[in-house]
Amino acid sequence: MSFSTLLFDLDGTLLDSRRLAVEAASAALSRLGHPVPSEARIVSLIGLPEEAYYRGLLPEDAPAEHVEVLRREEIACLEREAPLFPGVLDWLSSLYSSGHRLGLVTNAGRGYMEAALASSGLDRYLHVAFCTDDGADKAGLVKMALRELRKPAVMIGDREADWRAGKAHGLFTIGCLWGHGSGSELDGADARVRTIQELAHLCEHL
Repeated sequence: MSFSTLLFDLDGTLLDSRRLAVEAASAALSRLGHPVPSEARIVSLIGLPEEAYYRGLLPEDAPAEHVEVLRREEIACLEREAPLFPGVLDWLSSLYSSGHRLGLVTNAGRGYMEAALASSGLDRYLHVAFCTDDGADKAGLVKMALRELRKPAVMIGDREADWRAGKAHGLFTIGCLWGHGSGSELDGADARVRTIQELAHLCEHL
């Protein structure tokens, strides 16, 4: 592999968060007395910066404390279970053992990110992890990661914001078609893959 560093998005790339997001939103919104959006609506919001995601689930006039209820519900769900896509942990373990530098850049907040990493076991294999609470958009988070990790690097994610953030820094970008984004959303990525196995094979031959 010609890349010493791999940067990953979290939700929809490593973390299979669809069911978790729907369950957490449904539980919190029902408890608050708000209507529950469709699953398609909930999934369409995943990948936005955390505040925008929660606000997208709530009525426009909902108070700020209702955002906190949604946040706590998601974190509680993650602490119970943080499901990864099949093959993720084994592949990252192999990359880590072979000396690659692995970084995470996510629009999730710190509480969500830390719960997901600890519960899933991802924290064992990441050299750096940055989130929206670090005060930057996705491109800025990629810049932070690159300050600590070596180039050349590849950016891997499931939404348009991921490949755009990678390209902002001249990185090779890979779109993950198993995630929350649509296929057309990933048309601008340098490559697109359908499975973790296909991603691993591509990375080995870049």
